[in-house]
Amino acid sequence: MIQSVSQYSPEDLQTACSQSPAIQRYLNIVNQYPELLNLIKFTDLPLHTEYACNLTLIRHQIWLNCALATFFTTSTVKDICYYWSEQVDHIINSAWENFDLDKEDLLLFALGKLGAMELNLSSDVDLVIISNDPNSQKSSRKIQAFTKTLTSLNQFGFCLRVDYNLRPGGRFGPLVSSLSQFQDYYWSQGETWEKLALGRFRAINTNLSLKSKLTEVINNFCFRKYIDYTLFDDLKNIRKQIQEHYFKNNQLQQFHLKLGKGGIRDIELYLHALQIIHGGRYPEIRNYSTSQLTENLTSRSLLKEVEGETLINSYWKYRELENKIQIYEDQQTHTWSVDLKYPSLSTLDAKNLLQLSEEIDNVVSDLLGPILSSKNPVPATMEEQVSWLTKHGFKPDIINDVWPKLMELTARSIRGQKDEAIRRNFLYYFVEELRVVNLDFNLGLKLLFDFIKSTHAKASLFSLLVKEKHLLHDLAILFSVSPYLGGIISSRPEILDNYFMNAQAELSSDFETLLDQLTEKKLLSEIISSKEFLHSKDIHTLNMSLSSTADLITTQLFKSLKLQYTSNSIEILAMGKWGGKELGLKSDLDFIFICFEPPSPSDFKIARRFLSRLRDQHKGGTLYDVDLRLRPSGKAGPLIVKWDRLLNYIENEADPWELQTYLKARFIDSKLDTKLIEILKEAIFKYKITSEDLILLSSIKTQLNSKAKPSLIDIKYSPGGLIDIELGSQLSSLKHKIVSSKSSLYEIIDALISNNHSWQSAGLSIFNNYQQLRIWEQLYQLITSHTGTEIHWNSEFMPTYSLLLNCTPVNLQTEIQTLLDQNLILLKKVDPDYFSS
Repeated sequence: MIQSVSQYSPEDLQTACSQSPAIQRYLNIVNQYPELLNLIKFTDLPLHTEYACNLTLIRHQIWLNCALATFFTTSTVKDICYYWSEQVDHIINSAWENFDLDKEDLLLFALGKLGAMELNLSSDVDLVIISNDPNSQKSSRKIQAFTKTLTSLNQFGFCLRVDYNLRPGGRFGPLVSSLSQFQDYYWSQGETWEKLALGRFRAINTNLSLKSKLTEVINNFCFRKYIDYTLFDDLKNIRKQIQEHYFKNNQLQQFHLKLGKGGIRDIELYLHALQIIHGGRYPEIRNYSTSQLTENLTSRSLLKEVEGETLINSYWKYRELENKIQIYEDQQTHTWSVDLKYPSLSTLDAKNLLQLSEEIDNVVSDLLGPILSSKNPVPATMEEQVSWLTKHGFKPDIINDVWPKLMELTARSIRGQKDEAIRRNFLYYFVEELRVVNLDFNLGLKLLFDFIKSTHAKASLFSLLVKEKHLLHDLAILFSVSPYLGGIISSRPEILDNYFMNAQAELSSDFETLLDQLTEKKLLSEIISSKEFLHSKDIHTLNMSLSSTADLITTQLFKSLKLQYTSNSIEILAMGKWGGKELGLKSDLDFIFICFEPPSPSDFKIARRFLSRLRDQHKGGTLYDVDLRLRPSGKAGPLIVKWDRLLNYIENEADPWELQTYLKARFIDSKLDTKLIEILKEAIFKYKITSEDLILLSSIKTQLNSKAKPSLIDIKYSPGGLIDIELGSQLSSLKHKIVSSKSSLYEIIDALISNNHSWQSAGLSIFNNYQQLRIWEQLYQLITSHTGTEIHWNSEFMPTYSLLLNCTPVNLQTEIQTLLDQNLILLKKVDPDYFSS
């Protein structure tokens, strides 16, 4: 609650008047009208014969309430600014209605500080007027009278400073634009600074129909689903122009609270830039209030909480000091200096102010980045470019075939010369980054051409990549290593939005949109996980990340289909690498459908559509390949298996090799009782392995080993490879009745090490060797785009493969073969009967 003038003592008022000529001046005026002294909320009082004078008197009384609250700190600056904005709204509406403008089909809305309900005590009031009528000039005289009433000087001074310059076309545009003119202007001429301004749009009058239409136009103009990369350049230039125009440097003797480096405008620019960047994807963050916007951004993790607190606390510190400066003479001043009569600050206060501005500048610069340098451009002529690339070691076919085509993809924009310079700057830095990464830079340049061609060579994207050096570095790595990942980025360049911002939109309720989102989620997961894997070689993290993504995607898809067909009885039992949370790149999904009641027609519809949606071609490819052969009776079995039928099959009909596969089963729905998996494993371990079973299983292993070609090393099928370790550990688990609480192969081996003497001596080495084989397998698939596990030593990818593993191709071949041979020795130690063949 803001106190009224009458609640302050005469001594308090005298003290305030001694520091503020404006307070003294307005007190002298309002004291002539005792009726005003208890005014806290705006009322339309008939105080004077002229309406404009009435408004001015009321304005002065409200201003005094705010000025005294500022002087004596009886309210927070946030509350003072809100109260002042609220009362100014009432004044404006009163004048609007006084001239019958509320009867016209017009919408009056505020921007700037009034739009944000954060008006400072001597600020302009930024207003815009929109009409439903394309030929709306009939209200012009009323609007002129309305404006004159608010702005003209009368015997008591002025009421408000009204500014219409933020309207379409600025001061050269029509005072009143129709809705269609408004839309045409912003879609043809609207600039980034206007998007920022419209982010604080707030209707003042109550034309609900026009407000709804206008809000839709503004949202479509301001907020896009994907990042508009030109924003970063434009925002940076806006900030640069502000600082260069007003102040070269912050100085200890003087500081511009609004326009100085790290000042109010920087904070507003930063926060509203984040709103424009993310508001299309996350509509819930949009808000005209600076405080609420900051809270929304931090709650969405689009702004670090500590940075959000620094920004908003600094913002209101600045605003409090700004109000104190402005109550001295009620002038639009924002400059603090050491010679101010009020408020006075010590040298220490001044140093703290400048230190605060440096902190804000660092936060803001983190988003906008440094100004692009024009040094180190690509050499001017093609002859010089060939020499430059040759010196860097690029192959002749890349230099002669790819590079000229790359240079032809000139920047597409209306700022041709400037943006072409940015594009050439980008090419220079990317080539240099390829050399720093030092992998297959010829592949990197080839994939860069595919990428730029697919993005239509937009200069704004080049600018972003140069500014965000970590993103440039990541792209150089991915393009130098993996045709698979490079192909993903080239076919879906919009994925860079999510990769860059490390965020994704809420999943849509529209089914087709959901499918595209899920496909994008999978591709993004593969890019992020693969990039981390290339750095860390952490196979467990890669497997868990890809498996968690598969869980999320299938759960969302299954949930959506269940809602469509109103069924809750069908579930997914994952098996194989998915069941063990060990999915790799390009892994298929092994699973079966389970029902606990007899399956209904709806259940079969869900199952069939689930399979087709996973296999269908979406934008960016299919979601997953699937394998249902592990259901009872294989391909000939029913699509959906009843739970009790599965248990009966496992206990009485399943072959030993099938029991092995069910060891890695788990339900995708984590809410299902873990008791169900315990029951499943009880049924599995009722089976007793016989000598005939061992012969059969050994023959299956031999058949699988025979898939490996003698001239190649096959990480999966060669003796001692992945298959041998997987089958051997699962068989030992069955033979010795050693039950793992979870479903991954790592946990099965861990249970064997803890409970079996033979595995205690060899198990840890087998475990480590299995991890190393998976690392080799995933790296090879990553750099070759192949789904197989055969390593071709003469492949064009072998130099990169070896480089990633810090060895030569010859040494790597020896290392892999030695490990496979070692595995055979270890596996024979834990199960001599099974591995004797």
